[in-house]
Amino acid sequence: MDIVADNSKVQSDQKYNEQFKVKGCFLLILISTTVGEMVALLALVGHWRVLREDIMSPTQQQMCLPLHRFALADDEEANKQCPSRLNKKKNSNICCGTLSDVLDKVSDKVVMEKYNSDANPEMSSLNLTDNKCNESDKKPPKAHLVDLSHDKKPVSLGMSSKLLWNTDPPSYANSGLKHLKEEGTIYVEKPGHYYISSQLKTKIAKTNDTDATSDSTFRHYVHLISSKGTEGVVILEGAQSQCEMASDVSESTSVLGSVFRLEHGDRLYVATSHPQNIVSGPQNNYFSIHSI
Repeated sequence: MDIVADNSKVQSDQKYNEQFKVKGCFLLILISTTVGEMVALLALVGHWRVLREDIMSPTQQQMCLPLHRFALADDEEANKQCPSRLNKKKNSNICCGTLSDVLDKVSDKVVMEKYNSDANPEMSSLNLTDNKCNESDKKPPKAHLVDLSHDKKPVSLGMSSKLLWNTDPPSYANSGLKHLKEEGTIYVEKPGHYYISSQLKTKIAKTNDTDATSDSTFRHYVHLISSKGTEGVVILEGAQSQCEMASDVSESTSVLGSVFRLEHGDRLYVATSHPQNIVSGPQNNYFSIHSI
């Protein structure tokens, strides 16, 4: 009986081992299949991303041009092959590529031809021979009188004194305005709107408080003598009291400016109440009129 029981137990163990091996094989196959499917899925995802980028990326039109359009005439090596990013058609002298690449190479050649020329370095080939522009007609009328004249005394005019200006550079006047040096005025030849400005720099010493008769206010004027024959009128005026000066002897700058309509024959001049205190210098004083 013991022998029979032992044989039954051995057979039962063998059967169990065989079933275990079968289950192990199925599990191994299942794991391998799952891993294979995951690898295949990852490969498909990667491939799809590459395809998607190609599909979604903008495509450019292809363009082909003869080889000589990309290289200089004296560059023999460049005339034998297409530039980078361009492909040469088989058995031909045609280069092809995307539109942007082709235009980029063509523009490079044009730039080199314009700026690497030994005959005309950095010169444009634009022909201006037939341009008949008259430079004098293009310049707007303007006058710019800088610094005061020292060889003539100011002309007395009531309570103020007219200022006379230098006739040498940097004082100048263009066509349309004329500097009448004997009068110290600017004569208007072309009617229109003008910006009129003037600057004077003055040094004023404070007076004694007991000197009640002294006029301590510095005044700066621009006068207009109309072409209609009327008397001169003040069109710009500035005033500054000596009481506002920072110290006993101080310098101050007065600047006037505005736009006026002027007619042919009008004359303008600058006057001041204290001509003896004007600080001379081309950077200190000017009288300027510009057409606008």
